[in-house]
Amino acid sequence: MKLTEIGVVHHVGPVETIGQKGFLKRIFVLKSGSAEWPQYLPFELHKADTENAPQIGATVRVDFYLQGREWQGKFYLSAKCAGFTYDGKTPQNKREEAAIKEPPAQSTDEESQLPF
Repeated sequence: MKLTEIGVVHHVGPVETIGQKGFLKRIFVLKSGSAEWPQYLPFELHKADTENAPQIGATVRVDFYLQGREWQGKFYLSAKCAGFTYDGKTPQNKREEAAIKEPPAQSTDEESQLPF
C-alpha cells in the first residue's frame, strides 16, 4: 500500500554503501505536522535514487511504502521512498526569483560607464 506525506526536508544524509555487494542507501528526513508537535520522518532512497535526493528546506510530497522485516529475532520497520515531487518553490528557486525581482542598482557616475 502506497502512502503519502507532505512536509519540509529537514536533513539529507550521505550516500551509504552497505554489504559486500555495494547496496546504496541514503536517508532524508521530512518535518511535518504542527509547529507545536512536529514529526520528523526518515525516508530511505535506494540504489540509483540516492543521487536524486530533495534539497534541504524544500517542501515536498513523498510517496512511500512501509516495509517490515525480521533479522536475528529482531523486527525492523522502514519507509522506502517511492518518489517525491516539489510542492511550491525550492530554496534555490526563491533566491533566483529574488534576484530577478530586484535588479542591481546602477550608478550614474561617469566612472561606472567606462569600459575598463
